[in-house]
Amino acid sequence: MKTKSRIIKTIITFGAIGSAALTFAGCSGGSTDTTTTAGSGSSTTATEAEKKVSLDVVNSKGETKHYEDKTSAQYLRGFMDELKEDGDFTYTGSESASGIFIESVNDEAANYATDGAYWAIYVNGEYDNSGADTQTVKDGDEFKLVYEKAQ
Repeated sequence: MKTKSRIIKTIITFGAIGSAALTFAGCSGGSTDTTTTAGSGSSTTATEAEKKVSLDVVNSKGETKHYEDKTSAQYLRGFMDELKEDGDFTYTGSESASGIFIESVNDEAANYATDGAYWAIYVNGEYDNSGADTQTVKDGDEFKLVYEKAQ
């Protein structure tokens, strides 16, 4: 009978330790609550810190418009959406299976079908092969949207 009693005490002790560990883990601030705005590509995590990033828009004349702000957006498109809400930045595009295809920025359209023009994305000086919906945003990132023509 003493062995059965010891086993029960051991189970209760380990159960209490496990319960305390789970409670501690739940209170440690390790929350991963996620809020996603449908179709915007802007997904933020509740514990994700704001990042300071910039975006330069280089139009067809080579003129540059600079934007700099803090964001908690996970992807470039989310940051672009925030800039759009804040004021003088605009963009339009068409949705595809791989994300948005940017068609115009700051009211300047690029039409690949007619003249080979498109809006190229650069990240920290490097041409980006991903898109605005999949390009992650990290603190200190420098993005560029550049009006370019295919050669």
